[in-house]
Amino acid sequence: MIRLQDIEFLTPSPYAEWMMAGAVVLALIVLIIAIRRPDKSRLWLRIPLVLLSVFFLLLLGLRPFTYIHEKAITAILLTDEFDQNQADSLLTKLPDAQLFSTLPVLGFDQAVQQIPDASYLPRNFPRLELVYILGNGLQNHELPDFKGLQTHFLLNDLPEGIIETGYKKHWIVDEIFFVQGRYQHNNNEPYTLVLEGQSGATDSIQVTEPKVYFFDLKQPLKKEGKYLFQLVSKDQNGKVFNRERFPVFIAPKEKLNMLIVNDAPSFESKYFKNHWSDKGHGIAVRSAVSRNKFKTEFINFEKTNLDKITPSLLADIDVFLTSSKALHNFSNEELQALKTSINKGMGMVIWGDEKAINPALGAGFNKTFLDFAATKSTEKKQIIKGEQFEQKEDFELPLNGISFGNKSVPIKGEIAAYRSKGYGRIALLRSNQTYKIRLDGKKPLYNALWNEILTTINKASPENRQWSVKDDALVFSGQPAGLQLYSTSKKNIGQLTANKENTSFHLAQHPYNPEQWQGTVRPKTAGWNTLSTKDSKVSQWLYVHDNTDWKALQKAQRIWSNKDWQSRQKTTSIQPPKLRKNIQKPFPLWWFYIGLLACWGLMWLEEKL
Repeated sequence: MIRLQDIEFLTPSPYAEWMMAGAVVLALIVLIIAIRRPDKSRLWLRIPLVLLSVFFLLLLGLRPFTYIHEKAITAILLTDEFDQNQADSLLTKLPDAQLFSTLPVLGFDQAVQQIPDASYLPRNFPRLELVYILGNGLQNHELPDFKGLQTHFLLNDLPEGIIETGYKKHWIVDEIFFVQGRYQHNNNEPYTLVLEGQSGATDSIQVTEPKVYFFDLKQPLKKEGKYLFQLVSKDQNGKVFNRERFPVFIAPKEKLNMLIVNDAPSFESKYFKNHWSDKGHGIAVRSAVSRNKFKTEFINFEKTNLDKITPSLLADIDVFLTSSKALHNFSNEELQALKTSINKGMGMVIWGDEKAINPALGAGFNKTFLDFAATKSTEKKQIIKGEQFEQKEDFELPLNGISFGNKSVPIKGEIAAYRSKGYGRIALLRSNQTYKIRLDGKKPLYNALWNEILTTINKASPENRQWSVKDDALVFSGQPAGLQLYSTSKKNIGQLTANKENTSFHLAQHPYNPEQWQGTVRPKTAGWNTLSTKDSKVSQWLYVHDNTDWKALQKAQRIWSNKDWQSRQKTTSIQPPKLRKNIQKPFPLWWFYIGLLACWGLMWLEEKL
């Protein structure tokens, strides 16, 4: 029996309250009209019909429902590569459990209900209370749909093959490419994992006994262009049993034009100048020796007037280097010229000091040049880890007593951070004594550290690498991929193109970095796709893997994410659920339609009699 206190409404507040108030007003108006009619012989019938018609109309808007109590369902969800013996054992303990699968399944005594995807289960079975998931588990985007349910994962072991990998996609000619990862070996048969790139097969590792192997495979890069490198698994007879492809983009070796502006001559700029000019880069240096008097040097750089920083001077500069102290001595015209050039794509490096903590350039320029929320730090030194830069030795680098706020993005090594400004980037360093790394005889480490800073800052032209994949993950057809865009446009709509077919997707602006946009797209076509925005003709390549590629990696990631999900849920013992679940049961709306039509019909008939 339904009690009045058990009835609730699907229409949320405050809309329900407004509907009730409107119904009262409507009832009063119609009652006044009905009472004021001259014929009052059937007033006893007219008033109830008016009230009932308004009541039925109100119920159509409020959509009432009540909760009913039914026995909860236990489900066993079979995902790909499940163990049937495990499923049979579970059914012995849970004979009333219902079987579901996203793939056609045979071999069970009871019926297996095939569903289009795992999310279909919680959406369409409201009595579902407990789910056992067998096999490789759920996809990442399906896990949130199971929130609120008791879940128990009985997952497969990690598969044979590459279960984890990471590498940088964009490189420069003459750099040493490397790809790292882990290989899961599950038997005693010896295999070889080989890296094949533009120079053929150049590096490999042997896997023998069953365990997880870490690999770090390298290859020198000789030609520019876009390539598909491969990780190939072979048996001891050289027979290939697995081949995984991944995209690599190689840019031509670039000779940079760099301008250094010092408030005074320094060892830092001297060693920087010597190191990078020896590599063929153009270097111009301006150092103040007294008020309005400067010493200038030019190496691989045409001599020009450096007395004033102007737009014409900066037009040919790729990277501008200065200190936060020197920055405060620039005129407003010079600061404006720098700001304009950075927005167009020029990179800027600032050797930080106390002036970066309490800048006094003026609000507008602070937001451009020193928008790092830098604070005073008690750290005097920082260990530069050689392993981060493929070097064996570490170095203890002196710091200038500053640290970065959460707005900035750290650069590898973490002595510098950057901020995007328009199409350019500005980096702030915590030290102006990196030259001591060279003095200590660690030239390769010095080179690697500064190469990372300059590569990050020299973002260059707008068409160069606007897009990136979230977490640098591999992209698969039919699966959601998180994308990031750097753009100064006020409104952006992403567009993915393959075989002349366009897929548009929404981009949301980052709350703290207005040049950064984020969105998700589900690619339809495997192979080379192009990324762009609807209002721009500039595009960028994106390689989409077929969803059957990198099988071991995809399985391992699913198993790990499912185990992580399970660790955050309440555990459940294997037994039939004794709980009863409250189920929403809406009142059939056709009842109210019939009641409303009946009232209106009787009111019409009463008036005609």
